[in-house]
Amino acid sequence: MSKSSNIIAALPFLSEEDIHKIVEEILQNSEEYKDLNLVALMPFLSKSDRDALFMKFVVETESDNHKYIYGIAPFVSSECMSKFV
Repeated sequence: MSKSSNIIAALPFLSEEDIHKIVEEILQNSEEYKDLNLVALMPFLSKSDRDALFMKFVVETESDNHKYIYGIAPFVSSECMSKFV
């Protein structure tokens, strides 16, 4: 199993703080989490973390992370989706 697979498998057992730390690392473009399946991560995130990740991928122009917009859109708040639209 890869490191990202191990993280996904451990998500149900991580604290909210630990999951938030992972999101913070992703928001800072950490190489450690670049292969993490973000769609699998979404159900374990707080509303604010889901919205922050979504908006990051919406505004990024120099990355291939736009592929995540469609996968994580169902998980974002209606307020975030309104901003996007």
